[in-house]
Amino acid sequence: LLDPHFSATLFPANGTDALWWIMISHYAFEVCLGSLGFIFIGSMTMEIVEDVEKTTGRREEGLLGTVNTFVQKFVGAGGVFVSGVIISYVGFDVAGVTFEELTGPVIDRFATIHVILGATLPFISTLLVLLYDIDRKGHLENIENLGYTEES
Repeated sequence: LLDPHFSATLFPANGTDALWWIMISHYAFEVCLGSLGFIFIGSMTMEIVEDVEKTTGRREEGLLGTVNTFVQKFVGAGGVFVSGVIISYVGFDVAGVTFEELTGPVIDRFATIHVILGATLPFISTLLVLLYDIDRKGHLENIENLGYTEES
């Protein structure tokens, strides 16, 4: 992304072993972070069960689990839709586009959007997770108040 603007090659050339290792390492790191995110969000959703029971008087694990699954499917479908919008916006699907245009301004626009979204969306999602206000102490208080602790 910076190469055309600074006339410097900051990344290994296409087809090199170094590029392959950089890309596979980046992907593995990304998959690990994504997996951790799904585990954390699933765990946080199930901790809400006691908080909901305290408020409503009913346990609704099934409903909350379904909401979690629905949100994952909604985000997946939204990602496909947004990807299509981005591909159309940058010009990949324009009829009659030349190879030079695809490897020049079209790919530059795509890379710019990819970098901006890739850098901002994780921060936005992290900020949303920080709005989660049940901590360990509050969760244990909910369990105790609902009578789910074992008497020794």
